[in-house]
Amino acid sequence: MEKELEQDGYIVLKDKEIMCVVGEPAVGKTTFLAKQAHFASKEHKVLYFSLESSKENLLKRFNKMSLNNENITIIDSLDIKVEDIESYIDENTDYIYIDYLLLLGCNKKFVDKNDELEYILGKLRSYVEKYNVKILAITVAHRSSKPTEKEIFASDTYKNIDCAWELLEDSMIRIK
Repeated sequence: MEKELEQDGYIVLKDKEIMCVVGEPAVGKTTFLAKQAHFASKEHKVLYFSLESSKENLLKRFNKMSLNNENITIIDSLDIKVEDIESYIDENTDYIYIDYLLLLGCNKKFVDKNDELEYILGKLRSYVEKYNVKILAITVAHRSSKPTEKEIFASDTYKNIDCAWELLEDSMIRIK
């Protein structure tokens, strides 16, 4: 099933929704997320956590695509922890965008990466509930002998995500 994009190709998240978009490397995940943030920022306050690119590089991408970033606060710390996100949220924050999820750390130590990700998603769920924000995160799917993010997000392990989509070059497919 392909995602029907609303309002000129942009996703409109439901209240208190966490959505994750998974895609192969270089399929356009950051471009997709930047466009979503631009659209949301027309009427809402947006926090954009850029965990892979610097703020300067991200702003260059916004400018190259002629995207307005007026109501977007960009946080570009490479060592941001999920617990730090709460300090950026205020009563006017409506959307949180995370580029990308697997680079988001936490203050707790875990042996298993799946347990760590479940903890991180639980913290994000608590912010969604407490502050009535919407979260859209992207992550990369690598092909390997280990389960792909697509397979992981389709499992019950990540119950804190409302839905997950795979971004392809010309469409999106729901995987959870």
